[in-house]
Amino acid sequence: MGEYCRPESGYPSTGRIASYPIADLEGRSADVAAEGWANYLPLTNGGAQGAAAYNGTLYVNESKGTDEPGNLWRYNWSNGQLVQNGQAVKTARGAEDLYVERGTGRLWSLSEHRPGSASDCTSNRDAADPVGTDYCQRVLYGHKLSWIDGQP
Repeated sequence: MGEYCRPESGYPSTGRIASYPIADLEGRSADVAAEGWANYLPLTNGGAQGAAAYNGTLYVNESKGTDEPGNLWRYNWSNGQLVQNGQAVKTARGAEDLYVERGTGRLWSLSEHRPGSASDCTSNRDAADPVGTDYCQRVLYGHKLSWIDGQP
């Protein structure tokens, strides 16, 4: 799980991530310690939205808002620190949470913005159509991990 932060908003953190062994959470009677990924993220500008760990790699989605694509970062754990693995891979605008579908080699995510400016992200609702049309629909998408891991 991830914590979204933007340090320029006055909060000193760039965000944190943590993972927990699911088997240890089932039927627990005490606190469960986070696994080794728990760390302050090395994203100096913040914006982390989702994180997923798989086969020794930590994948982190960074949102860049409504007007530009997000970044998908890759990290490895080395000597007690996260070390960046390659450059950012451009992904959807408003990149959000991540989920690894084990056995298929897919990394799934969703977007929270459509292309365009923040002013385009509105709802068309009125008395004649109280439900309206939501122009900020999320899009579910998947990456092949083999393709992501093969990027520089």
